[in-house]
Amino acid sequence: GLPRTGGWRVITRGHFIGEIVDSLTGISERIEMRNRLGITDMSVFAEVFVAELLNAVLGTDLQSLNKDRPNEPGLDLGDSRGQYGIQVTATATSQKVRHTLDVLTDEQATAYARIVVFCLGKKQGSYSVEGPFKAGVTFDPEKDIWDFTEVARLVLALPLDRLQAVHEFVRKNTARFLVELEVPDEQGRYQTNGYDKWEARPPQQCGD
Repeated sequence: GLPRTGGWRVITRGHFIGEIVDSLTGISERIEMRNRLGITDMSVFAEVFVAELLNAVLGTDLQSLNKDRPNEPGLDLGDSRGQYGIQVTATATSQKVRHTLDVLTDEQATAYARIVVFCLGKKQGSYSVEGPFKAGVTFDPEKDIWDFTEVARLVLALPLDRLQAVHEFVRKNTARFLVELEVPDEQGRYQTNGYDKWEARPPQQCGD
């Protein structure tokens, strides 16, 4: 059989990977439900989640490009080292991807070595996005349109210490993200609210 240490590593990797994949799948399915209902607006937390997740997986330093300039054209996240410029979107149709590439600023086109469109739901099976693109931009729809499936593939190859860090991030943040994605009922009420978490007020008692 496997040595004790080797067996522990296999079990640990499987546990981490399984929980990461299950969590990301749950997020993707929740977003797909919103997309079917026509709710495609995403909170700022979605961008933050993707940035910190990819930083943990890729070792990048992605930061929001919307902090100083709201609704920055083209891209939502940029790597300070110039590796990746990323647009985060609930849906990624060919038209949406093309629009992202067309509205890149000249500065964005030259600042990042790779432009990626990150789809929070499920990306399409194929895309029709042909060049030419803005000077300095190379874009391959087969390689540069990601969803959580691409993240899961990257996770499989991580060394154990990085894998554990990704697992810890996903474990701490998935529940909050799922709450952010809740859809209200007909009365505008959300399944989760503050009343579920606040301490009950003690009953009043008459004094003497």
